[in-house]
Amino acid sequence: MISVVVVYNNEEILRGNLLKSLENQSSKHELILIDNTKKAFTSASSALNYGRRLAKGDFVLFVHQDLQLIGNDWLERCEPILRNAPEKAIFGSAGVTNTGRLINAGIDATFLNPSHLLEEVQLLDEGLFIVPKIVLQEFEFDEAFDDWHCYGADYCLSLKKEGVRSMILNLPIFHNSPRANPRSNLKREQLKLWRKHGKDFGICFTADGVRAADPLTSVIANVLLRLQFVPVLGLCARYMLLCYLKITRALRKTKSRLF
Repeated sequence: MISVVVVYNNEEILRGNLLKSLENQSSKHELILIDNTKKAFTSASSALNYGRRLAKGDFVLFVHQDLQLIGNDWLERCEPILRNAPEKAIFGSAGVTNTGRLINAGIDATFLNPSHLLEEVQLLDEGLFIVPKIVLQEFEFDEAFDDWHCYGADYCLSLKKEGVRSMILNLPIFHNSPRANPRSNLKREQLKLWRKHGKDFGICFTADGVRAADPLTSVIANVLLRLQFVPVLGLCARYMLLCYLKITRALRKTKSRLF
C-alpha cells in the first residue's frame, strides 16, 4: 500500500487538485493530511518528518497540494513499478540529471526515454517524491533546512552518499503551480545545500538553478543552463554546459589527487 502525505495551507487548492485526483483511484491507499493553514510547521522537513511517522504503507508518497495524478489508476500502476525497482532507490515525477538536464513525466513530458519506466537523476523535484518505508525508517529529513526549499534536494544527495539512487517514474502528473510563484529564502537554502554537499558533488543542480563550490562556476553553469531553453542557442548551450562540467570535474579529480 502507498501512503500519501500532503502538507497543505489552502483547502480550496487541495480539494481542486490533489484530492480530486485521489478520490477515484482504483487501488487502496492511505491519505495523511497535515493541516498547516495556521502555520503549525515552519519548515517542510519538520512537517514531513511528522507525516512519515504516521504513515503505515510500504511506500510513502510526499506530494504538494496543487499537484494532480493523471488517471484513476495512477497509484495502481505505480506500486508494481516501485516493488520491481532497484532495492535502494527513491522516486519522483521530475528531476535534474548530473549534467543539468531537466526531465519530467508530466503533461509537458521531457522524459529521456519514453519506453523506460524509470530514469536515474541526481535530484528529484519536491512536488512529488516517493520513499520506501524501510528507507524512511533509517533516514529522516534534515531539519537544518528550516524553510520550504531544498529539503528534497538535500535528501536525495544525502541518500546518494549511502548508495540510494534517485529515479524518475514515467507516470503522468500535472503540477498546477505558476512558475512565477515568489520563492523567499530559496537562495539561502541553496547555499546550505552546496555547503553540505559541495565537497562530494562539486555542482548541485536543482530545478531552480545551480549551486557550486565556487561562485564563478555557479554563475557560468546557471547562464548555460538557462540558455538551453532558447530555441536557437539551445543545442550550443547544452554542448558548452556538458564540456564545462567535464572540465570542472576533471580539475576537481586532479586537485584531489594532488592534495
